[in-house]
Amino acid sequence: MALVSIIVPVYKVPENYLRKCIESIQQQTMKDIEILLVDDGSPDDCGKICDEYAKKDERIVVVHKENGGVSSARNTGIDASTGKFLMFLDADDWIEEATLRFAIGEQRKLQSDLVGWNHYYNEGKEQRRRKAIHPKSVHYECGSIKDLQIDMVSPNHDERTHQISLGAVRGVWGKLYRNEIIKEKSIRFDNNLSIGEDACFNIDYLQEAKSADFFNTYLNHYRVSEDSANRKYREDISKVRQRLIDAYYQRFKEEIDDKNKEVLEAFNYEIVSCVVNFLRRYASNNNCKASYFMRRKYILDVLKNPIIDNVVKIEIKDANYTLAEKVLLFAIKNKLVDILLLIGKVA
Repeated sequence: MALVSIIVPVYKVPENYLRKCIESIQQQTMKDIEILLVDDGSPDDCGKICDEYAKKDERIVVVHKENGGVSSARNTGIDASTGKFLMFLDADDWIEEATLRFAIGEQRKLQSDLVGWNHYYNEGKEQRRRKAIHPKSVHYECGSIKDLQIDMVSPNHDERTHQISLGAVRGVWGKLYRNEIIKEKSIRFDNNLSIGEDACFNIDYLQEAKSADFFNTYLNHYRVSEDSANRKYREDISKVRQRLIDAYYQRFKEEIDDKNKEVLEAFNYEIVSCVVNFLRRYASNNNCKASYFMRRKYILDVLKNPIIDNVVKIEIKDANYTLAEKVLLFAIKNKLVDILLLIGKVA
């Protein structure tokens, strides 16, 4: 049994990216690891490249499976893992060589159920640091973990309410998990989600965790690509985002009322994000060929979603909304479609 299992879902990754990812794990200064490369039915040479590395390094286990998406691949990796701890890494990203030594060192000192750290953005030859985690280390335990769960719905929650910045808190990469909790509580990624599956996994994990710690130490390298652009045209974006809102709602539905200001605020932020994303990537996007009347209908259909409609109608006092968010929430609540279409052009 290895101390840490690192799960890497692999699908249609450029060869040089995949090799850099695998080699960054192999070069860890902490050697007691299991490297699980899950070939998610990649139609190119990714599977062969994974097998090539496995022949030379006995710590590498390759699992070949039919294509099922990143959630399915990660779940396969969880099922195959033997490590005491789990870490996830995307196949086009890489990590600093001291990453695991740092994570395990902090976990041993604090006996934390979750350890998180910061990352770099890498775009072409440019490298920049993600906004600092502030304070330089942040500790959560039983009484405060609810705040961390709310951060998964709205990543700015802690920053707005407690002046705490946590970096890319929603992602599962850049974190170390106890495998015992994941397996005993059958925590898995939702195969029905194509975005936000990380956040939902984290919410479920934190439901069982007793403590979490975050550090402003830069160890992960996140590769920025055009495919992750927030304005890229996508016809199914409304269904995708509404599925995510529903998944969040199922986890917090008992707490969404005017007595739970912070939960309600977080959901309103996410609803604004959902609608703006839908406008940018479809209804107000220059590549959208639908008629004006069809675009109006699509927007109304989104706004009539029972979760969106019910949540925005709940009155909340002293909310931490910006002026822009107040305008958007007013337009969403009152179904001012033409104003939303216009906002989508400039947002």
